[in-house]
Amino acid sequence: MFFLFPFAGFALWYIYSTFNYRSRRNGATEIPGPKGLPIVGNVLDMPKDSQLIPVFNKWYREYGDLVSFKILGINQVVLNIEKAANDLFVQRGNSYSDRGAPTAIADDTWRQHRKLLHTVLSAPATVRYEPFIELETIYTLHDLLISPEKFSDHLERYAYGIVFRVGLGRRVQDLNDYVVQESIMGVDETLKAFRPDLFACNIWPPLLHAPDWLVPSNKTLRRYLARLEGSIDLVQSDLKARIKNRSAPESLQKWFLEHMHEFDLTEEHGAWVFQSLVGAGTRSPYNAMMQYTINMMEHPEWQRKVQEEVDRVVGKDRLPSFEDLSNLPTVRAVIKEGIRYRSIVAEIGIPHKLDRDDFYEGYFIPKGTILHANYSAILSDRELYPDGPVYNPARWLDPSYPTYKEPLTSYPSLQGFTSFGYGRRACPAANFTERTLTVIVARLAWAFNIRKKVDPTTKMEIPLDIKYEPTPNPKPLPFPAVFEVRDQERARVIKVEEARESARDPLRTKKD
Repeated sequence: MFFLFPFAGFALWYIYSTFNYRSRRNGATEIPGPKGLPIVGNVLDMPKDSQLIPVFNKWYREYGDLVSFKILGINQVVLNIEKAANDLFVQRGNSYSDRGAPTAIADDTWRQHRKLLHTVLSAPATVRYEPFIELETIYTLHDLLISPEKFSDHLERYAYGIVFRVGLGRRVQDLNDYVVQESIMGVDETLKAFRPDLFACNIWPPLLHAPDWLVPSNKTLRRYLARLEGSIDLVQSDLKARIKNRSAPESLQKWFLEHMHEFDLTEEHGAWVFQSLVGAGTRSPYNAMMQYTINMMEHPEWQRKVQEEVDRVVGKDRLPSFEDLSNLPTVRAVIKEGIRYRSIVAEIGIPHKLDRDDFYEGYFIPKGTILHANYSAILSDRELYPDGPVYNPARWLDPSYPTYKEPLTSYPSLQGFTSFGYGRRACPAANFTERTLTVIVARLAWAFNIRKKVDPTTKMEIPLDIKYEPTPNPKPLPFPAVFEVRDQERARVIKVEEARESARDPLRTKKD
């Protein structure tokens, strides 16, 4: 008998919410959307694999620019056009900056975290990191030269190598580093925590406070949090020990420990901020590099164009550098178009939550609504992207396209790009991500041909079947690729550069 009490309480809450909603709406129009069932709403419309993009796009075609649906009484809205996303998430960002997910942090603390991240990741600040980024690219090119079949590991090591070098003053030689493994698992589990098929509180947030016997997935969430906290403590303890014995090189985290009074944050908060840097500064660059790999295999004509540009500007006797990038618009175009394309096919984004009742374009949006920017629709808008979801870097280079901007020494650029989110919750690592990507892509194009694997029996190229994790900022699932050095002179340059830079690397140890 007692087991019925939670369900009776939920029914009473649902009835009260329905009547309260009608009075607050004050005659405004409801946003159109698919009709759901009583109480459960549109739960049955949700895909079992959490791949929301096809569902959101279907609703976009059926209901228009804004689509509303409900999950167990919680109102949800999908924004399918750039104007709506900018109007709400940017112009009214104070009301729409909460995260509709269980891992969001308190707003006041979040503001201080953002202040610190903006300080260390601003455009002027990231220029200081360029020598470290170039050093890590050399290690990555050398790794690809030695074991090209491990390209995914090498590209991920590059992403972690930069963040750990800049953020913690720590060298990452490979992904077997215990601290790196803990960090990778922490990032993976944090993103997995947004999946509605695994965690019921993502469908109905009040379930986060329910007992474990009713919602077993809450126990898993706490285990994720405990592991993440353990990973953060491990990194922090290691750094503090090195500071104590005066073996810690300069790093962002060391700088924070010396200046944390300026940000009104504790050591613990500072450690969480740099864990955010690990998440934002590793996953996005890694995903973009993997997308570049995919696109060069699927569109070899663009690989040739990038290589021709790099060869014309740089030649074959030296590696491209940051000083060359203003003369490499095609490099920047394939990066930006790759991120756009990936966002269309794979990115569901992290939702925003409205913290007060609002009215927009004659529609009522109630407090507590969870809002989703549908990147797939926004980045395929025919007014801005006439050929829709087609991969076409020319849109950033040819004046006939509405996305073209001058001068090409500065554009295309990733600054303010839709794929990095909106408003106060936009990714703070866009500058950092752009710098980590541009020079590695230029150097990859200079050094390697990337092609599909060939079936040894049929002698035919093996078609790619790319799939992605069902999480925000998803990794592509493993796929085959062949990296071949373009000629032996380039291989020689890589080896010479790696030997020279490794010998004078300030983080090199006697074991290296």
